[in-house]
Amino acid sequence: AQAAMPVTCNMTGVSERDLFCGVDSSTSGALESIAIGSSAFIPKANIPGKSGIEQAIAIGSRVQAAGDNSLVIGNDAIAGKSGSIAIGGDDAAETYNANGKGYILRASGRDNNLTNFRANAALGNAAVSLGANSQALADGAISIGAAATAGDGTQSGTIWSSTSGKQSIALGGESSALKDNSMALGYRTTATGYSSTAIGNNASATHNDSIAMGTNSQARDMYSIAIGANSVAQNSSRIIVANSVAIGQSAKAMASNTFAAGSLAQALSPGAIAFGPSATAGNTDGATQGNNAIAVGYLASAPAQNTLAFGRGATATGVQGIAMGYGARSSAEEAIALGMNATAAGSDTLALGKNAHADAAGAIIIGTGTKNTKSTLTGIGLPADNGINAIGIGSSAKSAANGIAIGRGAEAKISEARAIAIGDGAVSAGGIALGQGASVVKGNNLSGTASASVAIGRQTTVADYGVALGSRASVGMTLTAGGNPEKLTTGGLYGTAVGINSGVYSNSALAVGHNAKVSENANAALAVGYNSQSSAQNAIAIGNSAKATAVNTISIGTGNTVSGNNSGAIGDPSTVSGADSYSLGNNNTVSASNAFVLGNVVNNAVDNSVVLGNGSTVLTAVATPEYTVNGVSHVFAGSAPVSTVSIGDSGKERTLTNVAAGRISATSTDAINGSQLFAVTSEVEKGNQFAGNTGTF
Repeated sequence: AQAAMPVTCNMTGVSERDLFCGVDSSTSGALESIAIGSSAFIPKANIPGKSGIEQAIAIGSRVQAAGDNSLVIGNDAIAGKSGSIAIGGDDAAETYNANGKGYILRASGRDNNLTNFRANAALGNAAVSLGANSQALADGAISIGAAATAGDGTQSGTIWSSTSGKQSIALGGESSALKDNSMALGYRTTATGYSSTAIGNNASATHNDSIAMGTNSQARDMYSIAIGANSVAQNSSRIIVANSVAIGQSAKAMASNTFAAGSLAQALSPGAIAFGPSATAGNTDGATQGNNAIAVGYLASAPAQNTLAFGRGATATGVQGIAMGYGARSSAEEAIALGMNATAAGSDTLALGKNAHADAAGAIIIGTGTKNTKSTLTGIGLPADNGINAIGIGSSAKSAANGIAIGRGAEAKISEARAIAIGDGAVSAGGIALGQGASVVKGNNLSGTASASVAIGRQTTVADYGVALGSRASVGMTLTAGGNPEKLTTGGLYGTAVGINSGVYSNSALAVGHNAKVSENANAALAVGYNSQSSAQNAIAIGNSAKATAVNTISIGTGNTVSGNNSGAIGDPSTVSGADSYSLGNNNTVSASNAFVLGNVVNNAVDNSVVLGNGSTVLTAVATPEYTVNGVSHVFAGSAPVSTVSIGDSGKERTLTNVAAGRISATSTDAINGSQLFAVTSEVEKGNQFAGNTGTF
């Protein structure tokens, strides 16, 4: 047997506080350091002015603590920088494959025949290495586990140098985190990109900012994410910026900006999204054939560009097609199928409803089991006389070419193009009809009866180019008390009626409000307000129950009635029956022509008169042609008045203030103010003034 060798401890040298024990152990002048074990070694400091490494600890066979405050425990281990920790040995159960794992061959020590033998090493500042053959090769790197590697580096002789891997973390047997801020957690897990993360046995994140989570998951491109066992996030065209995400067992995101979530989900083209077990978005044909495709649901498939398949087994194979619903199919360009087993097989078609089927180009089919085929253009609920690009929705709906009929029995007349009828029994012959109603013949309908007209509301009727909005609103047709069509009127062209029971029966007229009406022979008239009425050309009635019944009249206010041509009333409620007369105020009555009232509670029956003020009255003007003073007759100008102006009433007189001085002459008809009268009386009060014995004064 080999004789035991004595262990020698030495506390003499550069520092009395050093301790080294063992054959060939040495602190090389380190301060307050400890080296215990065969060939345990604390090397000299290579820093000018520094006599040795301080407070380092090396315990084990052929170990090195080469940095201040470093700690190494094990065999053939190295703690190479300040604050580094290496715990573990070099023993291995097999020969490790160094490719891609940053292994560094041992610099010194006993012979070893393992092809890729490597030392346990913590070579960066504050690096930590725990485990047999574990290496932390960069500042702040942490490697825990047999043959784990955090950081990357090279070796030249006895010199170790780090190339990358600061703050990297490798946790698990043979795990590798080789670049700055990378993290590998799991057995044989690899994170080789900057800021990459790999979690799970054999997971791999190979590019910058990539994330792989799950057994055998792979994130193969920059910014890619793979989550789930066997998931793959990779841009097959190798564009640098991938941004792919794969989540789920065997999920694959194989192009830039893709997202695959679910077991066996595949996003194969740039911008594709696959969500659900076995969902597939995009294809592998290259170019842009499957770009931006979206498939959501079990076995959903969207292989064409800009397509959307949503629902179990939904398929969208035409460019920009949409299929939504269990088993829905969209197989032509821009075709849309919505509903369980709905099919849109013609370009620009829409099939909406369970088992709805649209084959003809441009067709829109809505309803359970409704069909439209290329050969017949006929579908359940859609009569045979429907045309190409027509829309028919509802039982017995009918629509001409380019027309729209929606609702049971709705009709967009064949005789007119581009008609729209929406509502139960709605009828349109070229215009737009929206609302519930029966046919015109039955007298219980909502109908656009001529071209370019619009009718919106229950039992609403409208004529050419007219607009009717509101229940029983009508343009060009009178209605019975029950709201049924009664008779066509002579007018209504370009008319507009808005409100319940509103009506316009003249051309270019407007009625707005509940029961507002513009009668026949009242072209360009206006009625606005509840029960307002205009019954003459250019008449205007605005207000609750306002009435304008003569040509060019204006009635504004509650309850006003204006029946004189070219007259008007503004206020509540006044009556003007005289022609060319106006009333401004409340509760006035003007029966005179060319009269004007400004005030309240005035009754003016004097033609050409003006009445100002509340409660004022007016009488017929009285002429004053002359007046005799001291036997002398004076003839006055303005002796034949046309009418009069009143500013008060008997007992309710008003002064006329701020009157300018009028002209004084034999022919003047100006008003005289108080100052002028004062001047006259002042002269009269002086009396006679004689100028001597001349006989004159």
